[in-house]
Amino acid sequence: MKSVLILFQLLLFSISSYAFISNPVPDSTSVSNDESEIIFIRNTGIDFWLIPYKTFINDELVCKINHRKYFRHKVAPGMHNFAVQFSSKKRKNTTAVRNIEVLPGKKHYILIIQKQEFLTYKIDAVEINEETALTYLKDMEKDKG
Repeated sequence: MKSVLILFQLLLFSISSYAFISNPVPDSTSVSNDESEIIFIRNTGIDFWLIPYKTFINDELVCKINHRKYFRHKVAPGMHNFAVQFSSKKRKNTTAVRNIEVLPGKKHYILIIQKQEFLTYKIDAVEINEETALTYLKDMEKDKG
């Protein structure tokens, strides 16, 4: 009986300490009105988990993001194009490009997805809402980029 009580107390302590320690959006920073924050999230399947994906904003390499990681980047508000690819430090013309209107003082979450086509894989970047992004971010680490 005493061991069950001790086990119950340990379980209760671990759950309560996890609630205070865990943070659904690690490294959350405030965003000023003259800039916005882009958060790239990579949660691909088991295929290609060793290969870092190259992410581009306006054809400039922003980061190399690894499997089950996220990366934060600040940009000026306005229309920006986003692209993701497997290789090369320069964006290829065949890479899909997404144009997203970045609003001032707001965080935008970009999920990197992998689509399987006939004998090939294509990578794409789509914008998701904050609630969906938080479900991905709670189990991820920040990437060095």
